[in-house]
Amino acid sequence: MPPAAAPPRDPGTRLPPLEFGPFRLLPDRRLLLRDGAAVDLGGRAFDLLLALLRREGGLARKQDLLAEVWPESRMEEGNLRVHLSQLRRALRDGQGGQRYIVTIPGQGYRFVCPLQPLADPAAPPPPVGLPRPLGRLVGRAEFAATVLRHCIQARCVTLVGPGGIGKTSLATHVAEQLLPACPDGVAFVDLASVPRDDLVAPAVAFALGVASFSADPSPAILAALRTGQRLLVLDCCERVAAGAAALVETLLRGAPGLRLLATSREPLHAEGEWVLRVPPLGLPPAEAGLTAAQALAYPAVQLLVDRVGAVLDGFVLTDAEVPAVVAICARLDGIALAIELAAAQAAAFDLPTLAGLLQARFRLQARGRRTAAPRHRTMQAVLDWSHAALPPAERAVFRRLAVFDGAMTLAAAEDVAGGGGEDVTLAIASLVDKSLLTSQPGPRFRLLDLTRAYAAERLAESGERDAVARRHALHCLGTFRAAEAEWPARTVAGWLAEYGPELGNLRAALDWAFSPAGDASLGIELAAVAVPLLFELSLAEECRRRAAQALRALAAAGDGDGHTGMRLRATLGAAMTYTPGPVPETVETWQAVLALATRLEDASLRGRAVWGLWTAHCYGGRPRQALAQAEAFTRLSVERGDDARQLMGERLCGVSLHYLGEQEEARARLESMLARYAPGRHRWQTLGFSVDHRLMAQATLARIHWLQGRPAEALRLAEATLAAVQAQDHAISLCYVLAEASLPLALLAGDHDAAAAALRQLQDAATRNGLAIWQAAAGCTWQVLQLAEAPGLDLLPLREGFAALDAAGYGIHAAWLQGLAAAALVRRGAAAEAAALLAAA
Repeated sequence: MPPAAAPPRDPGTRLPPLEFGPFRLLPDRRLLLRDGAAVDLGGRAFDLLLALLRREGGLARKQDLLAEVWPESRMEEGNLRVHLSQLRRALRDGQGGQRYIVTIPGQGYRFVCPLQPLADPAAPPPPVGLPRPLGRLVGRAEFAATVLRHCIQARCVTLVGPGGIGKTSLATHVAEQLLPACPDGVAFVDLASVPRDDLVAPAVAFALGVASFSADPSPAILAALRTGQRLLVLDCCERVAAGAAALVETLLRGAPGLRLLATSREPLHAEGEWVLRVPPLGLPPAEAGLTAAQALAYPAVQLLVDRVGAVLDGFVLTDAEVPAVVAICARLDGIALAIELAAAQAAAFDLPTLAGLLQARFRLQARGRRTAAPRHRTMQAVLDWSHAALPPAERAVFRRLAVFDGAMTLAAAEDVAGGGGEDVTLAIASLVDKSLLTSQPGPRFRLLDLTRAYAAERLAESGERDAVARRHALHCLGTFRAAEAEWPARTVAGWLAEYGPELGNLRAALDWAFSPAGDASLGIELAAVAVPLLFELSLAEECRRRAAQALRALAAAGDGDGHTGMRLRATLGAAMTYTPGPVPETVETWQAVLALATRLEDASLRGRAVWGLWTAHCYGGRPRQALAQAEAFTRLSVERGDDARQLMGERLCGVSLHYLGEQEEARARLESMLARYAPGRHRWQTLGFSVDHRLMAQATLARIHWLQGRPAEALRLAEATLAAVQAQDHAISLCYVLAEASLPLALLAGDHDAAAAALRQLQDAATRNGLAIWQAAAGCTWQVLQLAEAPGLDLLPLREGFAALDAAGYGIHAAWLQGLAAAALVRRGAAAEAAALLAAA
């Protein structure tokens, strides 16, 4: 009689802390520990574990698990199998004879390991910043100790070796051991999907949470890491070794408490680098009579047996199987990934057969050729054999997944890798089981670097590469249209968490679209909607480059003056506002957008162009032109009946009038705006950022209070505004408030400590985020203040400071700073120099 399904506890009832085998489960913290270390489980896999445990050893039917783990949607069994495979792998189900989950054919699953209540549920939280390995590090204890010792002695260590040798696993393991020596944190940066040297620093900035809008965010990264004791792990540097080396040298020189651990297929050749070459796993000698116990003393055998145990219930190596195991390890050169891929086939072939297939189907290439790394040839052979074992449907899905650069969701894979009637969900479940595809929390799936390269070759041979690349580009277009629509209503953190991982896919889609075999019109559409992501990932320079590329393609097609061209020009203007700043070229770009928007009767883009022109004129120190643009913006808003933009127009007019010296009217405009402004209702996205215009208006109003003789009110409002903007963690808003209110009012009040603190904040925020206009303003202000303290009277740094301000086009505070400098010079008896400075203004 088939077993009856066990009634589960109410899914809404929380399980108590439990213990089973070497594991401890803390349901309230959604944490699973093995021997005290956190186990990396995706959300669905964790829910699946809880659902199985609620049956208390009874049968869990498949349909019940699907309903309980995915209550909000209707899922197929393939999705259940994917997450069950991930759960079994995390539990190491079947290793050493220990079973946790058994399959009841045709019905469901049972959790069979005895459960015990956990007496002491306290456990340390998992360390942050590092990826969690799905399996334990096997056969590397001695070498890991060597790496750890070198990381303590040297500040920069690079693990060098071929793909698949286990560099990332070693680096992650060693980084965890270094946590006590790095109390200020550990950061892990995956450079595998970074295509060029100049994109290394932006990738590191994004991983560290350092927003920067300059072409080179290295100064911002250095500012973030300058103090404290930290470890930075740079993984998969081989594609961008030169860029990684340049950044490493910069960080080593400027951040004395920083340690760096890198992985690469070749040395970085950076100054201060200590190279450790990762050897293959140790191999047993090819001699007769070796026993199982003797063979298990060798790391390669340990890894193979460990991984075979994950796919074969109760596997124990026997003496009779030792020759086959030794042959497998030797033919795979002790490369960890190759061994794992071979072990995944143990469910289909016994070990002697597997060894014979390796010998018959793989032709290992000679080592030492410059044109091909030996271990790459070995992986090519492993993947050739793995690919040949796949059924046709899985082969098709496998090769099509090569168009993804980075992780993919199941929905994305189904959208792109189908097309021929294949069941993509089932194919992905099988590819994960065979270690050809890795599963990550989310869930997301990813081809390893070498595996993706191999799949790309198969895709090119199939003749369907361009068709699949087109589907991938269309999928990306849909993804980023959704991202653009969601941007105004979502938090930056939530938006980035969902769409940030798509950067590699966006680049791959754009690169194909603008290639000779691609579709430029599709690339143009994609470039037009990708702006928010590029801005929020500190890629203003790439944003400008992609927009320019798309505009050239539009011009070549004779369609540069349509709606798409207008949007792309607005993109270009948005990027140029901060890189390089409100220079004449930026003004010309916005004027072109305005002309197009007017001709095409696009009121929304017309308003944005006028806003861009106001920003350029205001920041450029041209208040009368700024006022004209502010009044034009207000008229447009009234015509459209747009209440939010009308309030923005009031603010723009108030700021312009303030800089024209019309303080009473400026105050009236700003106070009128503030009386009606509601942040939630009047939010308006301008250049890719959601700015609280209430705080921006308050900063100007504080200046007006000072000028009209209300210093106490001015300082109180400036202090409150700064506190509010600091809580928002928005760099542009913070720099605006510091430069407009906090710094100048502290100087006017004679509070030098407050002024120094504001200047340090401005320098730090501008440097971290690559905001050229405020970097120049902070640098120039610093040189002005030095006039009162420097022992000598060297005016060259001061002139350079004003030259940098002029180069950025940031003239709004130039006159005030020149006045401060002239006053300081007069106090030091240098009246002639002061007069010359003012005459040159």
